[in-house]
Amino acid sequence: DYKYKPIKGSNKIRLVELLPGGPSEIIRIDLLVAELDSDVEYDALSYEWGLSARSSSSVGVLNISVDLTFFRHILCHGKQMGIMNSLHVVLLRLRHESKSLILWTDAICINQDDEEEKPQQLMLMGKIYSQAKAVLCWIGEEKNQT
Repeated sequence: DYKYKPIKGSNKIRLVELLPGGPSEIIRIDLLVAELDSDVEYDALSYEWGLSARSSSSVGVLNISVDLTFFRHILCHGKQMGIMNSLHVVLLRLRHESKSLILWTDAICINQDDEEEKPQQLMLMGKIYSQAKAVLCWIGEEKNQT
């Protein structure tokens, strides 16, 4: 499994290089470290995480229901990495057959298991989105009701 390397520097972020591939190939990525306020170009990706909330009783208790099949595997630097199905779908849609795409997406670019890194990176999110070449929004697959 892929192991994150710590980010050194308070103004540095990870970026995803989404490597080219065909529709039936496994998603392959590399992670790059970049300095904010530099001339690096990337698209920031905002997407539906795939969690749904519903009220389950008359007293207003909120349950979070998670589809247990929501993890898919990709290859990061040739090693397995688990991502949510909704992110997998959008990466498949964005991937090009012959050229790489540079992206920032929170679930991959922030080490979600590092309790020191997470708050530091979350504080940079406004800057990350404002300095992106474009912000891509994904609200999920088309459903019968939409």
